[in-house]
Amino acid sequence: MEVAADTLNTSTRSADATADATPVAALIDELRHDDVSLRIHAIQELPRIAKAIGEERTRTELLPFVLETIDDEDEVLLALAGQLDERFLPYVGGKDYLSAMLEPLEQLAQVEETVVRERAVESILSLARCCEPGEHWFLDAFYPLLKRLAEGDWFTSRISATALFATTYAGLVASETDARAELRSLFLSLAKDDTPMVRRAAASHLAEFAAALEPVHVSGFLLKLFAELAEDDQDSVRLLVVENAEKIVSLLPETDRPTLFALVLRLAADKSWRVRYLVADRLSTIKPDGMVGIFCRLLRDGEAEVRTAAALKLADVVRAASSEATVQELVPVMKELVHDANQHVRTAVAGSILALAPIMGRSHTLQVLFPLVLILLKDDCPDVRLGVISNLDQLSAVVGIERLVSDLLPAIVELAEDRNWRVRLAIIQHMASLAKQLGRQYFDLDRKLGLLCVAWLTDAVYAVREAAIKNLAELVRLFGASWAIEQAIPCVQRIFETSTSYLYRITALQAMGELATALDPGTNEKYLLPLLVQKASSDPVPNVRLVTAKTLMRLAPYISKQARMTQLRPALEAHSSASDAETDVDVAYQADKALVHLSAMDQETP
Repeated sequence: MEVAADTLNTSTRSADATADATPVAALIDELRHDDVSLRIHAIQELPRIAKAIGEERTRTELLPFVLETIDDEDEVLLALAGQLDERFLPYVGGKDYLSAMLEPLEQLAQVEETVVRERAVESILSLARCCEPGEHWFLDAFYPLLKRLAEGDWFTSRISATALFATTYAGLVASETDARAELRSLFLSLAKDDTPMVRRAAASHLAEFAAALEPVHVSGFLLKLFAELAEDDQDSVRLLVVENAEKIVSLLPETDRPTLFALVLRLAADKSWRVRYLVADRLSTIKPDGMVGIFCRLLRDGEAEVRTAAALKLADVVRAASSEATVQELVPVMKELVHDANQHVRTAVAGSILALAPIMGRSHTLQVLFPLVLILLKDDCPDVRLGVISNLDQLSAVVGIERLVSDLLPAIVELAEDRNWRVRLAIIQHMASLAKQLGRQYFDLDRKLGLLCVAWLTDAVYAVREAAIKNLAELVRLFGASWAIEQAIPCVQRIFETSTSYLYRITALQAMGELATALDPGTNEKYLLPLLVQKASSDPVPNVRLVTAKTLMRLAPYISKQARMTQLRPALEAHSSASDAETDVDVAYQADKALVHLSAMDQETP
């Protein structure tokens, strides 16, 4: 390292024509510094050094010097691997000197640290992308590099090799049959490697390499390779095989797909629950023959995690299967699942079962799904009931709103009063969607849903009250100002006037501020502003007066300029720091802030 560094420094000092000689020399010194951060900085400045010393000296002096730092800290090596990509190619003279960059990258691709290897491989691939398929660089540079890595003694080099097969294979000329045959043989040997990490890497790049193969080699070679990896004794390898199955199916001709489907069928009965879990998750995209039968077996799997994964894919499988097959095979299993001992399985069923309604149609939905939905709505677990409520729109579109109201509304009301505040919160968040389906008549105060929407404003949990405020504004936007005047505003005013808890009075004020955004200025001035300026601003609790000032500031854009001048401004001035009437400094500060905001608005409004 010292010899290379001395040569590089001497050459740099002799380059008098270079204006950046002194800073470049300092960067070269940093490459040898004990401080890791300085060495990383120098590596990041490699393009600057290369530009200063020229292409030839970059190839003959800088890169050999850098090559001697391969045993450096991982952070330095990572920075180096990131620098030697296609952006650095012009500094060595272009593609004609590609091998000068591949040499250090080859060594970086063999180091122990995974992130360094992966970054080195990314840089090698970026260099390959600079070359057109069929150019001699693939045979002269990338093919030998790949072969050396694939046959390396250390498993780290063989892992890196697996990521280079697809690009190298595709870049070779079709007439170079011997080289391509050698690559297929090498990949197959890596799929059988003694080291599990190498086999796992081969499995992860299986589909990518398969896409680069000629059609004549796809069936025989690919199926042999898939079978080899599908029988691996490591479940992590078999998992990757399942992940690649969808892409591989698309590459195979129709006549060869049954062979792969048979392998998938074996994986569906794998001894590892993780493999079965992934098969359940991907089955609807692979679409093997006899898919519904395989899926039913996964729905009855002994592991709850597998049953959950399968239940979440119910709709996808039904879309891929015929309605008759669904009714005959899947429905009996679903009847078992709604009574499953594991609540996560039942929750998964509740979240996906209603998606079947549009697929199965009204007749099958009423006969088969509706009884299951009613069972789930009576489940002891609130998450299960919520899963159904969250997707009611899909059911109502099929069976009609009348059936929804008569059979499901009582369960919705029961959930809305659940002891668990998270359940109440979730119901509130779906209330606007329910209102669109049911209409205004179900949300007047003489109906249970309307009373609930108001009652939530006085809930003991702040998150529920906050959601109730937003829900009330959504209902006003949906049902219009008349519903607000007749139903919402009187209730909010009553809460403020009758509540002994200052927290509920604050909630009422916040609700007024939210409602104002959904109403016209005339309604705001007639129904909201009087209570704020006459009663709320003189509340005995400072916190309430402070929120009043905030609410008035929020109300300002939604009332006329005259109302701001004659009502809103005097109310704020009475509690500003300039007034002796307000004794609380925080309230005065908020009033001052609101007045500044009001003045800015008045200047903008003509």
